[in-house]
Amino acid sequence: MKPLKIYGDILGPQLCKVVLIVKELGLPYVLKVFDHSTVDKDPYAPTALSRAVPALDDPNNELVLWESGAIVEYIIETYDKDNKLHYTTFPQVWHQKQWAWHQFGGHEAILGKKAFISIRDYYDALIRGNLATIESHLGSTGNLYLIGDRVSYADLMFIAAKEASKITLTESFNQEFEFEWRSRWPRSYDWHQRLLQRYTVRQLFKERAKIIRERGWLQE
Repeated sequence: MKPLKIYGDILGPQLCKVVLIVKELGLPYVLKVFDHSTVDKDPYAPTALSRAVPALDDPNNELVLWESGAIVEYIIETYDKDNKLHYTTFPQVWHQKQWAWHQFGGHEAILGKKAFISIRDYYDALIRGNLATIESHLGSTGNLYLIGDRVSYADLMFIAAKEASKITLTESFNQEFEFEWRSRWPRSYDWHQRLLQRYTVRQLFKERAKIIRERGWLQE
């Protein structure tokens, strides 16, 4: 298999979601990252894809694809032959799509507007509402994960988006919010902690931090 080529801005959550899925499936890939805010001057940015990222170039199928949701679904349907990260049974196959698109729709809509609203408004509008929804779901079903008792790509979408968003927040705010999370939504907090313990999740964000430091993109 030829390596997948993945392009995007490592600061945001969208690229992180794509890379996490690829890592979980053990697929070979080449990652080309750049700063989307200065894309016109960034030597790392691919000319043809710079305005539509993250983007995937799959030389195995001669396919170029953009939009993180479409990329994730393509990778799952094309390369998850052993059903490691997705269900094929009814109704689970639809429940995983429900949760994945809940993440894509809610998070992406707010994340795209975060420059125009305060950090606290962002969390009030998005994170708290989603955590309450997940808390209720896990409590009523008794599930360890969003669909049953094993990880699906839907779970991974949430962990990637939540962890990636931390860079926009102060350390004190992250600590304050984690205390609230643990107190108000304990089931969703435990779910999140289980996902954080996955090797691929730890590896992804360790590599991301290294790239950000090396490029001088650390925010004061």
